[in-house]
Amino acid sequence: MKNTRFILVALWAAVLVALPLSSADAFSYAGYRWKGTFPTVGMDLRGLNLTSWKSSAKTVMSEWNSKEARFLFYSNDSSANKAYVYYDYYGNLAFAKIYTYPFTKTIYKAHVYVNNFYSYNPPYTWGTWYDLKTVLRHEYGHLLKLEHNGNSSSLMYASIPPKTVKYIGTDEVNGIRYIYGRR
Repeated sequence: MKNTRFILVALWAAVLVALPLSSADAFSYAGYRWKGTFPTVGMDLRGLNLTSWKSSAKTVMSEWNSKEARFLFYSNDSSANKAYVYYDYYGNLAFAKIYTYPFTKTIYKAHVYVNNFYSYNPPYTWGTWYDLKTVLRHEYGHLLKLEHNGNSSSLMYASIPPKTVKYIGTDEVNGIRYIYGRR
């Protein structure tokens, strides 16, 4: 009886020690996803004023596509998913608006809004500027339904300091592969 109790306690301790080592908690996921086994998400980029901004958005979509998850971003001028520029004095750098069906936990439409009150690179490289590709990488992460996390070095951290460049990291890749599967 004592041996059985010792074995159970040892197994329970091993489970408790192993749980924090799981990398699944390194990203935050809200439970929603684009519909289908291999969703393709078209984005209408005509709302981005500058050609360089459209080019940055296309580059960011390609970067997300290269992470071998089962989804695909592409540019489509007739898509209901849109990227816009807006102006809000001291508002957020950008935000994503996700439209969902709550009962099926699927996304049916999404918009990205970039605040033109701030200076972005491109085209600015002087003064206080924000890296547009970093901002778009972050917002496109939200389009894939990744949420903010508590790691300040992560792309999906809630804020981005000026003149900071962040890339899609291991946590984000693990997150999108968890949500959509791996190609």
